[in-house]
Amino acid sequence: MDGLRLLWIDDSPAGNESMINRLMARGTQVRTATDGTDAIRLLPYFGANAVLSDVSRGGKEVGFDDLARLREAGYTGPAYFFTSHVTDELRAKAEAVGADGITASVGAAIDWLTAVHGRISPQGAFAGSGARRGSDGESQF
Repeated sequence: MDGLRLLWIDDSPAGNESMINRLMARGTQVRTATDGTDAIRLLPYFGANAVLSDVSRGGKEVGFDDLARLREAGYTGPAYFFTSHVTDELRAKAEAVGADGITASVGAAIDWLTAVHGRISPQGAFAGSGARRGSDGESQF
């Protein structure tokens, strides 16, 4: 997935090592941040064109606030939440902050990244969202 620059926000990035290695083997550039403050610091230097974030850190649902702060800092690209469980309430919160969706499935997260990659220009710019909801509540691409 050459051209994809993923900023992954998770307080335990080691838990995502296998998936990160898979993505990097496919050409994705991946940078990790352990919280929203680190992510905002990376933004001007990395030029992320996709954000994948966990929801809970330290027992609090801070991922939604982090995405809102990234948007305020100028990030306009696609975002998706990857978490251990999905509820209607979490889905609504993800949508409210402008995320394409939320999932607990590695496969769904990979599908989302593949769809995002398909909308990136050769220069690495993102060409719009386009996510839509399926009958199961997962984002469809």
